[in-house]
Amino acid sequence: MYFRFCLLLVGGWLVLAGPSLLAQPIETASAADSVSEKPVRSLSFSYSYMNPVSYRGRTFGVHQFGMMPQLTYQTATNWHFYGVGYIWNSFQESNFGKIDLGVEKEGTLGKHLAYTLGYERWFFPVAEPDEQQPLTNFTEIYLTYDWHDWSPAIGTYYMFGSEKLLQTDLQLSRYVGLIERDNWSLFAEPLVKAVFANQNTLVNGIYQLQFDRRGRPLQAVASNTKPFGLVDAEINLPITLQLPRWSLLVDPRIAQPYNTLPGERTKPFFYAVATITYSLQLPASHGQAR
Repeated sequence: MYFRFCLLLVGGWLVLAGPSLLAQPIETASAADSVSEKPVRSLSFSYSYMNPVSYRGRTFGVHQFGMMPQLTYQTATNWHFYGVGYIWNSFQESNFGKIDLGVEKEGTLGKHLAYTLGYERWFFPVAEPDEQQPLTNFTEIYLTYDWHDWSPAIGTYYMFGSEKLLQTDLQLSRYVGLIERDNWSLFAEPLVKAVFANQNTLVNGIYQLQFDRRGRPLQAVASNTKPFGLVDAEINLPITLQLPRWSLLVDPRIAQPYNTLPGERTKPFFYAVATITYSLQLPASHGQAR
C-alpha cells in the first residue's frame, strides 16, 4: 500500500509540474541546475539540518538528526573549494564527527549537458584510537542533461581507503517555477532517484551499527561486500525560496531501502533536509566585496 502511495505521489507531482498548470522556469534557478548560468566569484555559507540522518537509505539504526555547516568559495571559472562539517546528535559533545574538504569543477559539454568532477578528503577529528574509518577519499563524476525543464542525471561516486565502495545514482527531475517577483522567487524540483552500490554497511565512511527491533546492538559487522545492485529508491520534493543573497531549501523525502541486512530498515520511511544559504558575490578584480 505504501508503495502505491509513493507511485501516486510522484505521479501527481509529475502531472502538477506540467506546463499547462504552472509557469515556465524562472531565471533565478540555482547555478547547479542551469547549464547556461554564468559563474561568478562568490563566497557562500550554508547550514543544513537532516532528520533523521540517512544515506543510501541507511541510517545508524537509531533516530538521530544531523547538522552540516558548509563554507564554499567559487571562482569565475566554476571551481568550487569547500569544507563541510557533520554533527550528529548521538555524539555526547558538540564536536564535528566528520569534516570533508573538497574541490569541484563544474562545466558544460555542448548546449544542454553539464558535468561536475570532484574530490573530497574525509577527516574524523573525534574518533577514538581504536575506531576504524574504512573510507577517507571520495571522488565523483556527475552528468546532467537539461531538456525542456526536465533533467535526467547520472552520478558515479568512488570512495576508498582501507576499503572501497562504488555508488551510482540515476535521477530524473523537473524544474517548476512557482512564484516570481522582482526580488524573490519560489520554485520546486520534484525528482525520483535510484541508488546502486556494492556495499551497504558503511554510512559516510563509518561502519554502520546494527540494532534489533528493541534497539539492542547486534554483533558488529566489519564489512559486507555485495554484488553491485539497487540499495535505495527515493522520491524527493525540494522547494527553494530564492532571495538576492539568501536561499532556503526544504527537501522532504521518502526512501525505500533494498537489499538490507538484519537490523536495518526494510520499510519505506520519511526524512527531510533543510538548508539555508547566504551567498556574497565577490568583485572580478582585487578589492572589497560588494
